[in-house]
Formats: sequence, structure tokens, C-alpha cells
Amino acid sequence: VSLRAESWAFTAIIVSSVLLCLLILYEASVLFSLFTPLSLSSHCLVMSLMVSTIAAMLLTLSPSPLLCAATRLLAPLSYTAIFSCLLLKFTFLTILSREQVLSRGYQVTLLIILILVQVSVSAYLLVTSPPEVRLTEVGELQLLQCQLTFEERLPGHLYSVLVLALTVTLWLRFPDIRNLFAE
Repeated sequence: VSLRAESWAFTAIIVSSVLLCLLILYEASVLFSLFTPLSLSSHCLVMSLMVSTIAAMLLTLSPSPLLCAATRLLAPLSYTAIFSCLLLKFTFLTILSREQVLSRGYQVTLLIILILVQVSVSAYLLVTSPPEVRLTEVGELQLLQCQLTFEERLPGHLYSVLVLALTVTLWLRFPDIRNLFAE
């Protein structure tokens, strides 16, 4: 495993590493009660951001079939996890405003279902078009790249867009909940 030859790779891995360290330190400080406790959806959001930074770190490494497969699984999964956490939080606040409670078990179940749909879609797409690496020439440089067209990437990200659209729709539909959404 080596870093890509492009000039942006070193900067991107440094920024991703710093962000990951900050997220880990923040989560550890919350878990060890240095800051106020977080709700379940906030913990999930921090974990989702960690997955997102790990996916960004994978993009800075020189591609191999294994790294191409991991990137194809983690990138859409991180988006879905972030948007699912926001949807879960908004749903919880909407139900709470009606003086009902969405129990922790239901929250975990909803989050698992939302994320497992993305995992199954990404796994299906990975099986139907296995990852390949190709050598491309840019000027005098020869670069390794994951061989994947836009048409092959798009279905993996459509579910994330659907979850985001549902979250935005609820956000627009319930304007009185927006004030509760900010922590």
C-alpha cells in the first residue's frame, strides 16, 4: 500500500488524519464525561463522520482491486450513514414534539435498516461489476485508477440521495421542529 503519485494525495491524507483524530478525541471525551452526554443519533453522526474520513483516506492510496472494492463500499455507506443519522434525529424530534417517545430500540432498528439497505445495494453492485484497476497515461505520468464509469457509480449513490431527499422533505414539512434540531 502506497500513497498516490498526485500532489493532492499527501495533503488530503494529512487533513483526513487530523479530522479523524479530532473526531476520535471528541468521542472519547464525550464517552469519558468531559463534555455533556450526547444522544444516540449524535453518537451515530460522529461515527458516520469517522467512516467518511476513512473513506477519504482510502482515496489517497494507490489503487488495488481490494482498495477499489473498499472505496466502492465505504463512500456511499458513509453518505448514507450521515444522512440516516440526521433523518433519525429529525424523526425522533418530530415524534417527541407530539409528546410521544421513540425508544432507543426503535432508533437503533431504524438506523440499522437504513444502513443495511445501502450495504446490500453496494454489495450487489460490487458483485455484478467486480473492481478492476487500469493504467492510464496523463502526459508523461502513468497512473493507476479504479476502472469504474459514472454509470456504474451512480446506482450506489442513489439511495443516499433518496435518504437525503426524505430528510430535507421532513425538514421543510415541519418548520416548528427546526428550532429543536440544533443542539
